[in-house]
Amino acid sequence: MRYTHFERSLYKGQASVPTIEPQIIRAARNMIQNHGAGAGAVAEKRARNLSAYNKLDSAATWHQIAVAIRQLASAPLVVDRAAAKGPAQQP
Repeated sequence: MRYTHFERSLYKGQASVPTIEPQIIRAARNMIQNHGAGAGAVAEKRARNLSAYNKLDSAATWHQIAVAIRQLASAPLVVDRAAAKGPAQQP
């Protein structure tokens, strides 16, 4: 799996924003993959629905996922050119 520079900085705790747990980043990436540009709205809707049913811990988690989605969507993608070419060809 290739990570953006922003994601690596989150894992290392070097980002200027509070460090986000790897599970939250993973969930955010999955939401983006499954829902595209609407991922943040889907995560916020889930958080609101959980809050309405007084599931505050779960709602807080979905709010964190929504924040991570926004941050990942705004972060520039750093491409690992060696990995993008695929495995080395064997003679």
